[in-house]
Parts: sequence; C-alpha cells; structure tokens
Amino acid sequence: MAEELSLTINEREFEQAQAESRAASKGGVKKDAAHVLKLDVHDIATLEKNPDLSKTDDSAKFSE
Repeated sequence: MAEELSLTINEREFEQAQAESRAASKGGVKKDAAHVLKLDVHDIATLEKNPDLSKTDDSAKFSE
C-alpha cells in the first residue's frame, strides 16, 4: 500500500515499533508507578458524594 501511494517505510523504526508492541502485549512493558492512582472504597465514596464533580454518563453504552 505504501508503494502504491509513493511512500517509503523506515524499516528500522518499523521493526523497533513492532518489537515494542509485542513486548507490551506480553505485559513486558511496566507502567510508571508514579502515574498510577489507586483508590479504595472510601476514596470512591467520597468522590461520589462530592456535588462539585460531574458524574460519568454511561447511558450511550446501553442504548441501541
């Protein structure tokens, strides 16, 4: 397809991206713990009671 559109492919970068994708799908890539937020049930309850926070509207997921 790239040739049909007169595009070139950087094979080295493609192979590197493919390898990273394989590693990520196997769980080999660790997420940075500094960017993970863990909430317990008490935190969630506090958030649910806060009137200043808008609630997520999931109704579109359940309509046809």
